[in-house]
Amino acid sequence: MPTPVKTLTRPWLAAAAAAIAIAAGMSLAAAPAQANGCITNTPGVSDGSAEYPFLIENAENLECIRNPVNAARYWVANTYFKQTADIDLSGENQELTIGTDGTPFRGNYDGGGKKIIGLRVSASGSSAGLFGKTNDATLSNLTLENASVSIPETEYASAGALVGWADNASEITNVHSSGTVAGVNAGGVVGYATGNFSISYSTSAAAITGYRCCAGGLVGSAGRGLT
Repeated sequence: MPTPVKTLTRPWLAAAAAAIAIAAGMSLAAAPAQANGCITNTPGVSDGSAEYPFLIENAENLECIRNPVNAARYWVANTYFKQTADIDLSGENQELTIGTDGTPFRGNYDGGGKKIIGLRVSASGSSAGLFGKTNDATLSNLTLENASVSIPETEYASAGALVGWADNASEITNVHSSGTVAGVNAGGVVGYATGNFSISYSTSAAAITGYRCCAGGLVGSAGRGLT
């Protein structure tokens, strides 16, 4: 008796081809290129350049650039970011800052007119804010709503809703904040500003506590060159 011949339908063939490809370690569709696996990096679309900034679309993207593991990729000069949506961090346990006293943020962050809600930073050993320390950085078009930023009273460090310590020609434009800020140098937007720093078109309704020294609605303490 002749052996029956099995007819292979197209779905069966497709499934078989997929199984063979997976077994061989192949991918049937190319995934988008990633920068450290947490921000989409697509040349000519979103690659960190001035023309095509990295897009900060959610809390995961924001945490990616706050993580010091990624400092060499994201905290460097000539790196550009743009926030594309409001980001709510309320209820999350947060300790990280973008940039530290030892490794400042040197890039450019455009908030796109969006908000970061419920930022919580209680830092130790470095300045505190969404950005810990900046150096020749540009920060703009962002609202920090109901932020809570503090340094332990026993430490001589600076705190600001946006930046703890803004240094060396850092520039801030159109930034607004509310919430609470506490530190030796404490400001509603910037805790401590040095080195030809400028701030414009910005406001704060935050409650400020300056331990032993300095407190200001916008800037807690400033050296020479403040505009």
